[in-house]
Amino acid sequence: MASRNVIDESKGVAERAGSDLRGEFAGLAAEVEKLAAEIRRRGRSGERTARAGAAKGLEALSRGGEELADEFGDVRDRALGAVRERPVRSLGLALLVGLLLGFIFRR
Repeated sequence: MASRNVIDESKGVAERAGSDLRGEFAGLAAEVEKLAAEIRRRGRSGERTARAGAAKGLEALSRGGEELADEFGDVRDRALGAVRERPVRSLGLALLVGLLLGFIFRR
């Protein structure tokens, strides 16, 4: 009879422990779901921030490229004007630069 009481008491303890564990697991599952929702929310927010930053960077790069193209156009126009004004001098300068580069890169 005493062993029967011990067995019944052990079952009761095990059932209470199991019930406590189920409650703990349910609480943990709810916490994990909250964390997952927060991660998704922050991920979307970070994506929007990254897209906005990329758009601003692309716009700045585009403006810089346009300015560089304008500057290159000005330099090209001045060089062509100098060649038209003094064609012999320009040809001599090009020959000199070619010779210097040939000496420098000669093996």
